[in-house]
Amino acid sequence: MESTFDFHQRFDWERWFLDNTECEDPCCRHQYCNDVRASSKLEVAATQFEIQGLELDWVGVCWGEDFMWTGNEWAFHRFNNKSWRPLNDVTKQRYLRNAYRVLLTRARQGVIIYVPNPERSDRSRLHDNLNLTAEFLRECGASLLRAPASR
Repeated sequence: MESTFDFHQRFDWERWFLDNTECEDPCCRHQYCNDVRASSKLEVAATQFEIQGLELDWVGVCWGEDFMWTGNEWAFHRFNNKSWRPLNDVTKQRYLRNAYRVLLTRARQGVIIYVPNPERSDRSRLHDNLNLTAEFLRECGASLLRAPASR
């Protein structure tokens, strides 16, 4: 996933939203067609800045270890080289909370929230807090989606 500031600053976001993945129209200029960087391809993620003020039909949010439920309160973290560290700066906490608010309130039809469930052997992840966050979201009314059984 491309997340650098330079890329996001130069990217044509209309193309990301308007891509037509099935275009075979010979008269089409293909300006918004079959672009691997489009939202339908899931290769480039839009941040809260790109979707600020928009209403979208569907939104997908990948929950991170930066903002997690501990069982009784929200905890804020930042990744520092090899591990997650508490984020104690109140201004940055407010910014992070607002970023999730923006991402979670843009959808008109629905939101799909992905909370990772990494292997326990991955020591770079905050497993227990991810599980508590997923459980909290379910308690708030989120439905659990299961992958279809493989054939």
